[in-house]
Amino acid sequence: LKEINMTKIYVRNFSLTTLIALFVFQVNSAYSKETHAPDRTEYFAPYAAKAVTVDGIADESVWQKAKWQNLDHRWLGPEYSKEDFQGRYKVVWSKSKLTILTEIVDDILIDTHRDPFTQYWDDDTLEIFLDEDLSGGDHQYNHNAFAYHMSLDNQAIDIGTNKLAQKYSNHVESRWQQQGDKLIWEVSIDIYTD
Repeated sequence: LKEINMTKIYVRNFSLTTLIALFVFQVNSAYSKETHAPDRTEYFAPYAAKAVTVDGIADESVWQKAKWQNLDHRWLGPEYSKEDFQGRYKVVWSKSKLTILTEIVDDILIDTHRDPFTQYWDDDTLEIFLDEDLSGGDHQYNHNAFAYHMSLDNQAIDIGTNKLAQKYSNHVESRWQQQGDKLIWEVSIDIYTD
């Protein structure tokens, strides 16, 4: 495979301080347009033959091949201006990883809880949902899909099968850097089968 079809279920701004990017990841060559819901968009992520250095710089040539997708749908919370929040993302893949680059403008970054297990949903976070086999369905207390709440200190947190917050940072490499008024965030995620 030279490109992967990644179907975006939702890309939503959860609130003024929380960013959610929900993805479905499918590598099955038997992908069928008939199963593709009409309100979803398609995104074709290029293959990264060389590993991307996750450093928040995005200077690898493979990023030039990936197309930007806007994060422009508000999910919850009041209306906001482009100065308050705007974002976009790109995706590339390798045999074992999915790497996401986001570019975010947010006038205030909030991390009010130093303990990553305390109200992590209230802090600014990049949230990525990953359903590698496009099975859909409930994933809240199981691993039917993975949800990664990427905190500003680069930790990956979500609810586990025991219904408690867990650290999944061993699945994810995450780094961001401020460049002018933009936050450039690279996240590389290990891909697991169902």
